[in-house]
Amino acid sequence: MKKTAKKVLSKSVLKKKGNFNYRSGRYFEYRVKKYFDDKGYLTFRMAGSHSCADIIAISNAGIPHLIQCKTSGGGMTEKERKAFVLKVHKFNCVAILAYKEKRKLVFGYLGDCKPD
Repeated sequence: MKKTAKKVLSKSVLKKKGNFNYRSGRYFEYRVKKYFDDKGYLTFRMAGSHSCADIIAISNAGIPHLIQCKTSGGGMTEKERKAFVLKVHKFNCVAILAYKEKRKLVFGYLGDCKPD
């Protein structure tokens, strides 16, 4: 039986010492970053998440996308979404929420979530 890269990678992530939630979140951020890299975006991962976005992706047209990554099915409260959208729209950027749904990448456009 041939091992797939996903199985080997997930096993290696589980075996390493340290905070599992941090490692799985970091792995997910790199997965989202690679998705946008493959689409031709210029991407930056904001390590430590002390900024409002986990990833900044700039399209060929020069449009910045600020991406918040959540490993738990879109786990942002309405208050967190509004705060994120307020910060992002302040700089005329596109707000995107990236999350997993049954191991698949899902992207949600948060532009319609207007702050009060």
